[in-house]
Amino acid sequence: MGDLLLSVIILLGIIFLSLSGLALIRRSVSISTLESHHEVAGFIYAVVGVVYAVLIAFVVLVVWEQFNTANEKIEYEAANTAGIYRNSFGIQDKEFQHKVQMLVKEYSVTMIQNEFPAMANMELSKENRAVYNNFWKLFIGFIPQNEQDKFWYTKTVESLEKLQESRRLRLLSIDYGVPGYMWFVLVLGAVITIGFSYLFGTKKMLAHAVMVICLSGIIGLVLVLIDALEHPFSGIIHINHESFASVLRLFQ
Repeated sequence: MGDLLLSVIILLGIIFLSLSGLALIRRSVSISTLESHHEVAGFIYAVVGVVYAVLIAFVVLVVWEQFNTANEKIEYEAANTAGIYRNSFGIQDKEFQHKVQMLVKEYSVTMIQNEFPAMANMELSKENRAVYNNFWKLFIGFIPQNEQDKFWYTKTVESLEKLQESRRLRLLSIDYGVPGYMWFVLVLGAVITIGFSYLFGTKKMLAHAVMVICLSGIIGLVLVLIDALEHPFSGIIHINHESFASVLRLFQ
């Protein structure tokens, strides 16, 4: 709720500043002066608008792909966690089987209760890391006693190795974000694009103001969208823990 309110405030702030700039120009420059520049301003504005549209569309595409990639990594990690649970049923050593399944449950619980809240703050939880390390300690210390245990032990270790890889990729995705210089270019481009709209004088101030509101509102919405998508695990739009909740449902 707080992130949504902040986004609305930012959007309204962009619109307010745009209208303030328009009011300043209309007070300082006469309509006749603005009308005399329509032909030249229109040509330049068309170029500026296309360049900025391509730039902002590129950034949206990049952050959306990063968001989807991070979501796929979470789902892959949850699937590998479930794979460890299912493969453990093939091991005849009931004590080892029980320990593996309890670790799967504990790993899923710490993902939901500790890891996701930590990732929302661009951090990692010690609890989840400890459970992950316990997986390896358990498997390293186990010696299969028969062929069936050897087979299913190997299959379970393969799932654990896939979990390791998916976990590593997921940790890398936490640092996703739009570079500061790119944000500078986006904001500067927005200022130039909106500023150029002031050069088209209309006799009715209200009509001009509506045009500026629409333009600044659309640009503001896209910038807010980029901000919401750049960090996959925090903000208005974020990846939830439903994948690991489905793993916990296996225990039911």
